[in-house]
Amino acid sequence: MIVLDSRYRTCRFVSMVFACALGVHAAALAGPLAPPAGVPTSTGKSTSEIYDKLTAIESLIEPGEARIPINEFTAPPSASAPGVNAAVHRITQPGSYYLTGNISVSSGKSGIMIAASDVTIDLNGYGIVGSPGSFFGVQFASTSVAYNNITVRNGTIRSCGNTGLNLFSTVSAGALVENITASNNGAYGIFVPDESRVINCSAIANTSTGFQIGNSRGGVATNCIASNNGADGIYAVSRTVITNCRSRQNSGRGILAGFSAVISGCTLAENAGGGIFANSGSQVRENAVTGNTAMGIEVNDDALVSENTVSISNSDGIKAGNSCRIFNNLVVECGLNAGTYAINIAGNTCRVEGNTVSESTRGVRVQGTGSMIVRNAVSLPSGVTTTAWTIAAGNRYGPIVDLKSLAPAAAVSGGSATSTLTTTDPNANFTH
Repeated sequence: MIVLDSRYRTCRFVSMVFACALGVHAAALAGPLAPPAGVPTSTGKSTSEIYDKLTAIESLIEPGEARIPINEFTAPPSASAPGVNAAVHRITQPGSYYLTGNISVSSGKSGIMIAASDVTIDLNGYGIVGSPGSFFGVQFASTSVAYNNITVRNGTIRSCGNTGLNLFSTVSAGALVENITASNNGAYGIFVPDESRVINCSAIANTSTGFQIGNSRGGVATNCIASNNGADGIYAVSRTVITNCRSRQNSGRGILAGFSAVISGCTLAENAGGGIFANSGSQVRENAVTGNTAMGIEVNDDALVSENTVSISNSDGIKAGNSCRIFNNLVVECGLNAGTYAINIAGNTCRVEGNTVSESTRGVRVQGTGSMIVRNAVSLPSGVTTTAWTIAAGNRYGPIVDLKSLAPAAAVSGGSATSTLTTTDPNANFTH
């Protein structure tokens, strides 16, 4: 079925009428030169017949639903009535809406209130701008009514007295938010319900958390930026996937995630509350975590931490609970405060393998029992050797070879050289 908007349908209708008229005219011109005998009669179609034929054709074409413009001065009253329930606009019907200019939100009001499912709002490059005492930039009419399949895109929401984009709901799901910048709002920047996607968005200098992803079941955030927010940069509930995001200089953690989260390809820098915290069952992979005041990466039980680069943290670089796998991470200049370590295994039965620790005052600590520590290398600052390894009884580890205490190895010039590692054990750990 072809879907066309009204302008195309009108043009097509006129074209078809014109074509039919030409056809009738051509048919009249193409007759014999000698007139037929008898009283002349019409040989073409009547206007009524042409209209009926085109109407039948039109019935086969499904009409498209035109987008609905909304702004402060003109709003279709049947779909987006201004000034209802303390909102500049209230959307009560499904449809595709777009701004034609900025919306200014005065004290005691929200910008746009959504009271229907299947709504798309295109800010169209414009902004929703709050003022002291205003409420939300965009909000649901109720947190206990299911408004599903909501899309908000392409614009800015700033300076609102509460959350900028507030799609919080205990029952709604499946929102899409893309290309939105939420800044300088009085609470959260962007808050979306469960099973939502947040793509290419920014949350900057909001009073509370930059992004909250989900209420209980999580969602997806990708290619987003959170900076200078008053709490966490990105707060995500369980089962959230966060990829290729950047979180910097937030007052809380760069990313705080619930159970079974996946955090990968992100950059976390200079956050006061630490870089990443992920609850049990999570995966933290291939992130760059640097300059955070508290811990670089912290995970609870049954988590995977692999291929991350963690640097310049006064507290633990990586801290893990029970049954975690800590694989192939690079940890540089971490564990600088007393009682903290580059890698700190607080729980039991973990596997710590293939990690490199450099320029950290304290290297690897394993507090519990039943863990395996193999193929790691710790390079401490000059003159520091006694705190490279702190491993409690009841754990298993490959040989720990202190290369730092040996005489410098000879230079190599040529195609081969004898090993200077002093061991052939493939599971050896090294201090150097």
